[in-house]
Amino acid sequence: MPVAAFLDGFQAGRAHLVRTLVADGRRLGVPEHLLLDGVTRVDEITTALVHRMVHAHRVAELETARTAREAHVQTLRRLLHGEPAPALAPLDPAGAYHCVVSDVSDPAVAARLEARLTAAGPGLCGLVDGRFAALVARLPLPSGDGPLLVAAPPTAPRDVAPVYELGRRALRAGAAAGLHGMRHLADLALPTATAAEPALGGLLADALLGGLDPRDPFHRELAATALAYLDHGGRIAPTAAALHVHANTVKYRVRRVQELTDRPLLDPPAGAAVTRAANWWWALRHWLSTG
Repeated sequence: MPVAAFLDGFQAGRAHLVRTLVADGRRLGVPEHLLLDGVTRVDEITTALVHRMVHAHRVAELETARTAREAHVQTLRRLLHGEPAPALAPLDPAGAYHCVVSDVSDPAVAARLEARLTAAGPGLCGLVDGRFAALVARLPLPSGDGPLLVAAPPTAPRDVAPVYELGRRALRAGAAAGLHGMRHLADLALPTATAAEPALGGLLADALLGGLDPRDPFHRELAATALAYLDHGGRIAPTAAALHVHANTVKYRVRRVQELTDRPLLDPPAGAAVTRAANWWWALRHWLSTG
């Protein structure tokens, strides 16, 4: 019950008591000053009661909200861990929801993220495994600002556990790449898959980058430029803008990488363009992260 309605009922009862007291007092010939003293005393008692009841009402509201909150977080935890969840409210068991994961552990930041994620529709949010996670009906517009969030495609609530685990892996890959803001899980597929096989990344680095010395700062600069070149589709101007260097500098560094490795970056045999570019990208990332 809203506290305003509660107080309206209380004040109505107080007004009835005062009217009855005055009417009966006058009928019985009670002096006016005694009636006034009685009404004043009634006001003092009712004012004290109002303060106590408002406080009790607020305590009860907070307790109810806390209990409901804990139940929602428990439901979210069970779903993400693949455990049976007796009740899914406020989720629709027949609906599909985006699983959103993050490394946010600050309750204040988590509260702001919850408000943003649930503004467009119902959802369950909370700290699971010490980090903010959510199941939401709709996602806000993507943003490159703020903490890294990885959002999976819509999934039925009872099938979300594998997606949660995949999202956690993608989150680690995205964090290693220095990403921020909202990111879709599908966009992190390659970093997630390659991060799971570091030994294979090392073999690729050894096979493709044997001509580069990880102790040489210039060679590391060449590798970083080559990686940016691949990330920008082999286009010189966007690569130069991303690295804040002149376009001729990018051309020179790419040429030097190809000379040192004796392999072209983006001139593979017919039919192997995608595979060759992916292998270069994987090898360069692994080499730069471990060299």
